[in-house]
Amino acid sequence: MSDLELDRTAATNWREYKTEFLQMRDMVFWVWNELVSREGKAFMRRMIGWMALSCMLTVVLPLMFGRITDLLDPRLARLRALLMMLGAYGALMLLRQWVRYRQGMTREYLAWREHAAAGCPDDRAVSGEIARHAHQRKQPPQ
Repeated sequence: MSDLELDRTAATNWREYKTEFLQMRDMVFWVWNELVSREGKAFMRRMIGWMALSCMLTVVLPLMFGRITDLLDPRLARLRALLMMLGAYGALMLLRQWVRYRQGMTREYLAWREHAAAGCPDDRAVSGEIARHAHQRKQPPQ
């Protein structure tokens, strides 16, 4: 079934939006309670936390950059404030990169857990076997 075949009308006022929002919320709560395991909930909470922090930093950084450009006015002569803002901006950039790294590591760990749960061999073990086999092929037979 394609989206065009669905008989759904778009909300035209805030009451209809609210009704649709509440229906969607109920569906999300049902999926969360019925289909997500305790371990999955812990990982999802962790991912949501990293995503929320990343989103906050993504909003704060451009705002801070705007403040920095405001301080570039030569008539203000606020070099100390400008340098402090540049330092804080650099620190927030580093923090954002660290948050993205942690978010990626959490996501990859979850993917690895699903991969292992499906009975797939560990990639490192497979890579080690391939390297060992290639090394054996390079040596001349004795």
